[in-house]
Amino acid sequence: MHRRFLRLVAEFAGIALVFGVAACSSNRPVDDRCGVSSRLIPNCAVIWGIATDPNTNARLHAVEEGVGRTFDMVYRFHDINDRIPSADERALVRQGRILHVSIDARVYGAGAATVTWNAVANGTYDHDLAAQARGIASLHAPVFDTFDHEPDQPGRSARGTPADFVAAWRHVHDVFRRNGASNVIWVWVVTGYLPTAATAGSMWPGNRYVDWISWEAYNRSGCAHSRTDPADFRSFADSMLPFYTWLGAHAADYGINLNKPMMISEAGSVLYPTDPALTASWYRAIPDVLAAYPQIRAVGLWDRPGVGTCDYRFDDAPAVQHAVGQAGERLHRMGSATPRR
Repeated sequence: MHRRFLRLVAEFAGIALVFGVAACSSNRPVDDRCGVSSRLIPNCAVIWGIATDPNTNARLHAVEEGVGRTFDMVYRFHDINDRIPSADERALVRQGRILHVSIDARVYGAGAATVTWNAVANGTYDHDLAAQARGIASLHAPVFDTFDHEPDQPGRSARGTPADFVAAWRHVHDVFRRNGASNVIWVWVVTGYLPTAATAGSMWPGNRYVDWISWEAYNRSGCAHSRTDPADFRSFADSMLPFYTWLGAHAADYGINLNKPMMISEAGSVLYPTDPALTASWYRAIPDVLAAYPQIRAVGLWDRPGVGTCDYRFDDAPAVQHAVGQAGERLHRMGSATPRR
């Protein structure tokens, strides 16, 4: 782990607390020599994150022991009526880690019942959202926050129209602002799946409501069809670049400001039992690919099962663990040619 980077994040949280400055109120870098901006844009590294299964600190530490490195950022998921932050999440922030939370449009305790975006926009869940906002504000540290990640999934259409999603996102943003969560850095997360790209574009909440642009990159390799075939291998570049290219061609059509920093919030490859070195090569290539795209300043690994038969866990594959550790080391040495904003 690049401990200096985590120390700078922790120092930034302290600066915001001591001077009473909202974490998102200034675009001035924390450290002019090599640090992170007020929107957590690193200048001398790429933020290295992870989501684990189960989503606990104990599991996180076990994964880190296996790869030989710690992670900067931890991705956690919450229903709209959950308590945020959890005790585990408070501990992560105390350690100087970056917390990324997604507040999903579901109600815990009701069979994970779907919540419509229209209901969110109309204030039905304001009491829960206000409590979450105050909880995040109490961390006194910058926190990445996403409302309902992957809204462009076809199955999410039951939650409402793209216009309903936009209205819900803006409402959540405003509830958080009214309840003191000025330390939130808003991350818009879509699937990055080209067949739903136009739907994703129509779900852009607006430039003043979003700080980072994010999507996902997976090598599924046919796993949805109960087969893991190396012949179907898609490299990290193959997985990540299609939506990046689509944004370059179509962002203006949807009013998306491409000067914003970018994040690959979920990244993972299926494991090839007969060729773990091929899986390892997918992770090992991440730094070389991102070096050519300096606007992408964060990447998070998905060390969890996926949809259907997809499984992206790498904990039982020493070659893949080693590759993950190598990639993390190299990402922490990467500089950025992108001006911090």
